[in-house]
Amino acid sequence: MSETNKSRNRARKLKPEATALLKRTLIETWQGSQSEGKYTRLARAEMLGIAIATSDRILSGQGVDRATILHAFKNLGLGWDESYLESEHLIIKDLPETVQDLKTRVDSNTVFLKTSNVWDRRHKYFVAGGLCIVLLLPIATFFHFKTRIRKADEAFLAGTKAYHSGDYQVAKKSLSTTRESAFAEDSASELASTLRLAGDLAMVEGHFSDAKEKFLAILLIRRNLRQPQTFPAIYDAIGDAETQLGQYELAEKSLGLALKGYEKQNDMTGIAMVSREFGTLYMQTNRLDLADLWFLKSLNAIRGQSKPDIEMDVRGRRAWIFSKNGDFRTALQDLDVCLKYWTGKQHVRWVAQTKLQIGGIKFLQGHTTSANVLLRESAKGFEEVGDKAGMAKVKNLLGS
Repeated sequence: MSETNKSRNRARKLKPEATALLKRTLIETWQGSQSEGKYTRLARAEMLGIAIATSDRILSGQGVDRATILHAFKNLGLGWDESYLESEHLIIKDLPETVQDLKTRVDSNTVFLKTSNVWDRRHKYFVAGGLCIVLLLPIATFFHFKTRIRKADEAFLAGTKAYHSGDYQVAKKSLSTTRESAFAEDSASELASTLRLAGDLAMVEGHFSDAKEKFLAILLIRRNLRQPQTFPAIYDAIGDAETQLGQYELAEKSLGLALKGYEKQNDMTGIAMVSREFGTLYMQTNRLDLADLWFLKSLNAIRGQSKPDIEMDVRGRRAWIFSKNGDFRTALQDLDVCLKYWTGKQHVRWVAQTKLQIGGIKFLQGHTTSANVLLRESAKGFEEVGDKAGMAKVKNLLGS
């Protein structure tokens, strides 16, 4: 056997930063699938396409053969770089510049991140320009690094789960931990994940311009990290923000790029989600027939799959089209199904959203008293979870 083959077959370890990238992408992939199962060792191994024991070894920083590591990265759609591996002589080499002119905001505080070698902690400097400036924080020992990564992973998972369950206050608390980890470890991948949660929360608070800025920054980071598999979800988020901002032409382009990416990946859940956003876009521009076609496309994409959350969301949005066309009976029947579903899940935010939808239809029917009762209940729910955008919608209807 040649020396080259011996080198390739012996156990190799990922650098801590590359392990962190792998872990974070696993969490993002699992969250993006909207799986109703638990994030288990088996789930991680299946996403990596390897055995559970091998998955555990890689994610715990132990050595496996290079081919297995490459297979795991490929299965997640991650680009490969030989510098992800620890040197066999434990010599850490400088990496090429991967993120240039990175400029973004995570929250109301201005923070800086160095933009040269995102994994190298030996230098402290900063670059200015673009959407914002980023701060390099001090460095910890290797053991502190591992502890922070573990805490960051746990916080990110907790934050995204809280966000999807409508508990935005908990999501905000988790965001603080993931933000601190991203800056302390100078990790572009962690920063991108942190920005996604921050952007989603900005949407909930009705800060749509701020959210779009964050999503654009994520796209910049993921491009520099050569992670095209993440682009469709980012374009979807950008398009949603643009729709809420009334930037409809831009939204059509962004959502079109998202759809193209999802179709290339044959991601039916992604297709359903972006079709839902297209429907919302056309509903807001009063192109109801076109909106209905996209909502139907969304429902068809997940037909036969276990995606009840998406189905109920789309049915709730589509009910507004029925009501605008004078079919109040069908609209209210569908919304009643949605309300029972979300109440059964004890999902406060979506119960509030559905009551808002029913209240809006009651107003159209001229049933002002019952509409006001529903809208006040809706406002209470939105306030409980910290959904300021929802509260603003209720206020607009109550004031109309």
